[in-house]
Amino acid sequence: MKGLFIGVWVIITIFIAPVEVLAQEYITSQFEAEVTEVLDEQIVESGNLSGIVQKLQVKAIDGELQGRMVVIEEGQFVRVDQPKYNVGDRLIITQISAPDGSSQFYITDYVRSEALIGLFVLFVLLTIIIGRFAGVASFIGMVYSFAVIFTVVLPLILRGVNPVSSPGSYWRVTSYCSWHILSISWN
Repeated sequence: MKGLFIGVWVIITIFIAPVEVLAQEYITSQFEAEVTEVLDEQIVESGNLSGIVQKLQVKAIDGELQGRMVVIEEGQFVRVDQPKYNVGDRLIITQISAPDGSSQFYITDYVRSEALIGLFVLFVLLTIIIGRFAGVASFIGMVYSFAVIFTVVLPLILRGVNPVSSPGSYWRVTSYCSWHILSISWN
């Protein structure tokens, strides 16, 4: 009896009462932009907090809107850490496009890629200067390990293969051994 009930319920839900779902997709994208003009700036107070509301004109540096000007109002909500943006600041902008074609723009963060690259280069140089051969060998082992992970292990995982009991484990062992020999054993 229970099996009959389940069978009837499955038939009803699949064939007799289909539900059509019309999903509306909001598309999110990000691009880099530079502040070209501060159009308006006001101090806003909410309770015992004060913040700054700015209306900024930014020029898209990359992405679909490259070269176009966009106006963004930032600071509608009073925050303790609300930054003040100036002309020339490079920002990461998030665009949310609605199904009706309208778009909203939000400032996500400052562009920090140049500073991060500089810190990475400084890290590599200090490691090589202080560690000498062991520092160079460590970086060679790390590059080899990343190459194995991204070219062997991750593709196996994406295909559904167990990485522990697969040929990828051979590469992991050789990667570890090469890193160990390059960075630790040759002192």
